[in-house]
Amino acid sequence: MAHRKNTKIKTKYKSIEECINSCGEMKEDTFWGKWHFLKEIVGKMNENGSFKLSTRERYGTAHEFVGNVKQQHDGIYLVGDIRVKHSYEIMFHVANVILNILGFWLFSQIQSDEEGYVLMKLLGIYAIGLGWFHVWYLYKSDTLYKHLLRRFASKH
Repeated sequence: MAHRKNTKIKTKYKSIEECINSCGEMKEDTFWGKWHFLKEIVGKMNENGSFKLSTRERYGTAHEFVGNVKQQHDGIYLVGDIRVKHSYEIMFHVANVILNILGFWLFSQIQSDEEGYVLMKLLGIYAIGLGWFHVWYLYKSDTLYKHLLRRFASKH
């Protein structure tokens, strides 16, 4: 993902106050309120222009955009870093460990090439691959950036 550090999104707003007021009606992110079908930006934008934004869109909930609203000569920008939420990082790494243990356990049960053991080989490969896919997703997903562009970016 190319959009993690020093992310700049040119907004459609004309002033910092307009941006802060528009974002003021956003809901704060709660642990129990993660309905993926809502596809909305959640978080908090402070009066001084600092913000912490996330999304409820599917595949984007594991990340947050933290930074400040800045005015430059050609417009208003959201400037900050997209980072992985700590709770999701722990959860995905634990899932990876569990799935790797399960996969290696399935491989250790294989003693011959009988029909039942072919399925165990496939399930072992699937478990190990799924665990590593979760870790890859944490560090390569672009969903939050794309959702922020749809919500805040200027059209020109």
